[in-house]
Amino acid sequence: MENSTKQLIITLQGIGSEFIQGFISKEQARIFREKYGNIASRWDQFCVEVLDLQGYFELPSISHATGILKDKLDLKIEFGEKVIFEGSYADYFQKYFGEEYENENDLNLSRDYGKYMPEIDASNTLVSVATVESFYYEITLPPTEIFIPQNWGVKFVAVDEFGLGTIDLYLVLGICYSNIQYDAEYPGIGQISFVKLEPEEE
Repeated sequence: MENSTKQLIITLQGIGSEFIQGFISKEQARIFREKYGNIASRWDQFCVEVLDLQGYFELPSISHATGILKDKLDLKIEFGEKVIFEGSYADYFQKYFGEEYENENDLNLSRDYGKYMPEIDASNTLVSVATVESFYYEITLPPTEIFIPQNWGVKFVAVDEFGLGTIDLYLVLGICYSNIQYDAEYPGIGQISFVKLEPEEE
């Protein structure tokens, strides 16, 4: 009897970000503003030269997540060596979920990441850093007899739900299919797109 199961491969790609928040001293913040021009592209240099880190990614973090921006996510779904969908997440949602407000299979993990509320020290400055980079990841799911598009969704975090302050980033960390989660691993080190210091310079 011929095996009726087929391989299911899902490719995620698009513009994404590594988001990190942490604290530096007010004196260090002053140095970044004055000696490094408060310029995002010089943040990594500042981390190495002033904070004595290997790079921006070593900032002692209170929150940290890496993923593709949900509104920039492109998908390719291959089932049995045939491409059955290729397009944006918005296109996928419209095709298989129509006018629904949201995909009930999408999993918001922001609560799991938690909102760490440290004791705020008046001598500290909150730093929010985000990269911009192009991510590509291919996930192979266990062989199955049938692919049900309505059972598929993404796992994501909303930065303003687990970080401090209000920063509007929705980062896709992986996918969900039939109540099973699959992580995506995004390699590489990106270019810093913004650095936000709070409170602002007094």
